[in-house]
Amino acid sequence: MISVIIPLLPIDPYDRVINDCIESLKAQTVTNEIIISKQPATDRYILKNMLLNQGFERATGDIVFHCDADFILEDRTTLERMQAKIKKEGYDVVFPKFWSPRYDALKIADGGPCFRKITMFKHGPLKEDLKGISWVTFPFVSWCLEHTKYYCGDDITLTHQRTGGKGRRNGQTASTMRPLFKQTVKRLVREGAWPV
Repeated sequence: MISVIIPLLPIDPYDRVINDCIESLKAQTVTNEIIISKQPATDRYILKNMLLNQGFERATGDIVFHCDADFILEDRTTLERMQAKIKKEGYDVVFPKFWSPRYDALKIADGGPCFRKITMFKHGPLKEDLKGISWVTFPFVSWCLEHTKYYCGDDITLTHQRTGGKGRRNGQTASTMRPLFKQTVKRLVREGAWPV
């Protein structure tokens, strides 16, 4: 079974689009449990990694998929194909891609990895002091590039809902993460997972 963890700060637009996300997960061809890890709407910034850690503790599947509330899996076989990459082809982590209007190309869904549960045990908890949406997942992405067998091809994609909402970027997190972000993106560009 796949445990799907959705971190949620229930503010506009995420509280509007999460139902579309959930319906796309329910329509998948493999069994999955949906874990919504939620923090109070009164908080200014989402503590995404803290919510993911909390969801991971509740996950019962041997494969975990981090799915943001504004993702949709339009192809009903997306989870099945990610599961096959892990179980049959021996990958530890599968990063789907999504269409980025900014680059006018497919790019890695850095905030949407699907991975063996054991991978997170090897990595350890995600950094919970990082606030906001942007760049908080890059320590895990960077670690995966160095320590796991990972897959990121154009054949496994998801849709990022364009909601018109603006992500709340935390200035302190952005300045802390900028060097790692740049270093990781350079490698992703070389490996075809990030458009130039």
